[in-house]
Amino acid sequence: MPTRSEAEENLRVIRSLMEKATIYRAISAPSALIGGTLALIVATVLVLRRPVPDPLPGLDATSGGFFIPTWLSVLAVTGLANLFFLHREAARRGDPFVSAGMRLAMRALLPSWLVAGVFTVFLSPYPAAVRWLAWIWVCCHGIGLLATEHFAPRSITILGWAFLITALGMVCFFSFNTIRGDPQLHANVIMGGTFGLFHLIYAACTWPRKSASVESGDAP
Repeated sequence: MPTRSEAEENLRVIRSLMEKATIYRAISAPSALIGGTLALIVATVLVLRRPVPDPLPGLDATSGGFFIPTWLSVLAVTGLANLFFLHREAARRGDPFVSAGMRLAMRALLPSWLVAGVFTVFLSPYPAAVRWLAWIWVCCHGIGLLATEHFAPRSITILGWAFLITALGMVCFFSFNTIRGDPQLHANVIMGGTFGLFHLIYAACTWPRKSASVESGDAP
């Protein structure tokens, strides 16, 4: 059980994050644009170029082994872009890069990341499971975003609900319909339609406007 001083420190950090919500929303927009564009391009290429030749000896392009490294690479690029924008903003404001706020956000996101990681490891040997793996990633991403709602911008909460509701809708559709065809094709469509399209919509809706900056100055 946290002590009184730890609870007060957590409240102070949450209050600080809420005060910086507009700044974090402005930072997340370019990251969402990069990640969404990359995800949509990758999904489109993989869907249009079916069947795909084996990318590596012994690695079947129709298996989960091809789907997983491809999309983890997209995630890695997006994550590095987000870290770059966070580092640049922290340097501009004179704040430490690994701040108490970042540690709090990582703790909020860790459970959903852990669940996604465990399912990725255990489902990777099963090619037909990539459709469900894509669903798990969508679901966990939505839950992770919603875990930050107490200190994140409202737009992040809306994005989290969009991912989670879409994931719940997909599991209902999968349950009541017999899905035929290539599982990897379906999985790439899911990834492009969520991680691609949703993040592009988010970037368009939250992109910093000069007029808003003039009105609010540097404060949220």
